[in-house]
Amino acid sequence: MAVEVTADTREVVAMAHGMRDRVVDMRPVWPRVANWLASQHRQAFRAGGRNLPHPWRPLAQSTVERKRRDNLPADILVRRGQLMRSVTTRRDRRHVERMTPTELVFGTRAPVAALSRHQGRDPVQVPADITPIADMILDHIMGGGR
Repeated sequence: MAVEVTADTREVVAMAHGMRDRVVDMRPVWPRVANWLASQHRQAFRAGGRNLPHPWRPLAQSTVERKRRDNLPADILVRRGQLMRSVTTRRDRRHVERMTPTELVFGTRAPVAALSRHQGRDPVQVPADITPIADMILDHIMGGGR
């Protein structure tokens, strides 16, 4: 007795070609990823960095007193809001968002960003859990594009 199995692979081949095309051009998914990154940064600033895997260090008491005396916001990494706006607001002239078929560059060119790092302050960071980004990319590759 013999069993014959046949398969029409045209649909699978077409699906694989579509996936290949989407892998080499990620531009349709980059705006969603950039929106998510901006949202994560907004949440980090609102929470004073406490929601991050490596929370921002609390301000020194002398800084808290100086900010109070100078009538500045008490928030960590916020003096005039430039850094926060530059990383969360697309209209901000210091915001950086560049998309190519295979790369998304997201961030800020605000000088204060480098200063916060070089003066021993914690750099602005997003949560280490990038699962939502991976999900968006896989959804794009699989053709979901939600």
